[in-house]
Amino acid sequence: MPRYQYVAYTEGGKLEKNIVNAQNQDALSRELASRGLIAISIELVEEKHIGFSFGKKVKEKDISLVFRQVAFLIQVGISVPQSFEMAAMQVKNKVFKEALLDVAKDVSEGMTTSQALSKRKNIFPSMLISLATTGEETGQLDRTLLLASDYYEKLAKIKGRIKSASFYPSFVLIIATVITTGIIYFLVPIFAGIYKGFGAPLPAPTLLLVKVSEFLHNNIFKFIITLVIISFIFRNLYKSNKEFRKKVEQRLFKLPVLGNVFRKIAMNSFATSLSALFSSGIPLDRALELISQTSTMELFKEGAQKAANSLKEGKPLWQSLRDTNLFEDIFISMVKIGEETGRLDELLQSIVRFYEEEVDKTIDALISLIEPAMIVVIGGIIGLILIALYMPIFKIGSLIKS
Repeated sequence: MPRYQYVAYTEGGKLEKNIVNAQNQDALSRELASRGLIAISIELVEEKHIGFSFGKKVKEKDISLVFRQVAFLIQVGISVPQSFEMAAMQVKNKVFKEALLDVAKDVSEGMTTSQALSKRKNIFPSMLISLATTGEETGQLDRTLLLASDYYEKLAKIKGRIKSASFYPSFVLIIATVITTGIIYFLVPIFAGIYKGFGAPLPAPTLLLVKVSEFLHNNIFKFIITLVIISFIFRNLYKSNKEFRKKVEQRLFKLPVLGNVFRKIAMNSFATSLSALFSSGIPLDRALELISQTSTMELFKEGAQKAANSLKEGKPLWQSLRDTNLFEDIFISMVKIGEETGRLDELLQSIVRFYEEEVDKTIDALISLIEPAMIVVIGGIIGLILIALYMPIFKIGSLIKS
């Protein structure tokens, strides 16, 4: 018999959720009505293999959209449990939807919103939970959830900028590699077979190209396996080794053109996080500690924690950030002005807007630079290969023995 998950309100106004066996949705709906329950949703439960979970990852833009809806519903007077339940009805990601309904159920049974979110840390990030906690403590849950929504919307844009910045260089590299490998693997052996019958020594560039082609033909699978192994090792080292991550990030920031883009994106991300947390009423030292826990970059994790420790020792924020050697002079100057004038919240928002514009301008400039560079790089590689291939033909008279 099929299994269905239903969400319904009891006569007392409480939210009830359960999974039961039923012949069909209509039969279950009639059964619930006979028990005095008002069904909100009835969904067929898909069978899953034991030991496996295929839930989709919750994206920042989904978190932003849902919590903006929840905040709006709370503002117009709808209870917190109902707000979460109504927002969940608009969510397509089943894992996220179920988590939101569970939060609604827990809150209706007496838990605070932050406690209900904390039970599901695999779904809801710690930054969001901290903002919810602050909202409950200050009696402004709707406002802090709106701040959280704005934060995750900006975070989604930042990740989009990272993809934009890295897409074109990656595309150029991949295309150039595929074309070069294809020519060396398929075309060079044809020319090598022709030149073999000439009996004369080949020019050095042509000979090198033939040797590379022979190597690929004899070791293509070893070459591919080696690349896969190197990629696997790199990925695991990056995930598990802090020092390795720091070195990679340091190299990343030193890249020509791209390094400047990634540094500005990092500044934008940090300023966005600090602005959202400080605006919600979280103390600066605690805000920096949260950033150190949630930042995706090891350098900024350590920098945020170092700055938090400096703040606890009595140093001002601008000096604490300057001592990390991570932030640009303009960033430090604006923070200093904000602290000295008592307008830090306003200046942090200005920093966010400044770096958003800077990142957009830099990425636009990068794209306009890479588009012609892509043609030059690919054309240059193919040109050099073709010159090396045709060099023997230019000297064909000396290659053919009488």
